[in-house]
Amino acid sequence: MVKEEVNEIRVEKAKIKISINSMIIGALFLMLTLMITLGVETFSFLIIAQLILAIPFLFVSTLAYQKMAYSRKEKYWDAFGSFLSVFGNMFLNSIGLITAVFSKNLAYSYFIILITCMIIYTSINIFNDSAG
Repeated sequence: MVKEEVNEIRVEKAKIKISINSMIIGALFLMLTLMITLGVETFSFLIIAQLILAIPFLFVSTLAYQKMAYSRKEKYWDAFGSFLSVFGNMFLNSIGLITAVFSKNLAYSYFIILITCMIIYTSINIFNDSAG
């Protein structure tokens, strides 16, 4: 592959990851706005804290991915962005906790699907990194 093609792929990868993080951050702000509108006291502190704490990790992850697109040390920025993104997404357990308020079975299903998908995603990621 030509160096120019590699740079284009890297920039495209960064754009996609930035878009995903931006959508998640937007959804978090929407959820927090709805919670404030409905009354913060209706929701547990743990749920609200998880939503709020996810935002800085996802935001800085977005900055790291932006830097990855144009840096010569893209592997460091990609690894840092991925770490922050995964850590920020761990806080999204609050969706399952909110669901548990009205349906325990649906909440269990949510957590099982989330954990299974994250294990598969991480396994594929590790396998691709070690094979490449």
